[in-house]
Amino acid sequence: MLQKEDKKSLITQFGLHKSDTGSPAVQIAILTKRIEELTEHLKLNKKDISSRRGLLQMVSRRRKLLITLMREDIAKYEEVIKKLGLKRDIVKLEKLKKDAEEKGNVGVVLLSKSRQSGETTISANTNA
Repeated sequence: MLQKEDKKSLITQFGLHKSDTGSPAVQIAILTKRIEELTEHLKLNKKDISSRRGLLQMVSRRRKLLITLMREDIAKYEEVIKKLGLKRDIVKLEKLKKDAEEKGNVGVVLLSKSRQSGETTISANTNA
């Protein structure tokens, strides 16, 4: 379980102000810490199915928050994933951002994942 001191340090590190608990960056950081702790628990308790379900829900929630943060502020998104050590394709994001700026269109960033191949594609909406 996430300790109060750990949570406060994450809020001060990723938050916009001292009591910021609602911004996507803070929520992503807290979820990442909880996911790491639950992953360690599941390594020891392989048959704990209810905790595994909770882990999958947290991963899904974090993924949705990451997509929201990426759409709102790509620079903050990159900063958060670097600080947390998450594996994301920054090269594709840089190319996408550069292409959008060249077209004079910051637009909406779209993230899609193919069900068959499992490959993630990132594209920009150029119809602004």
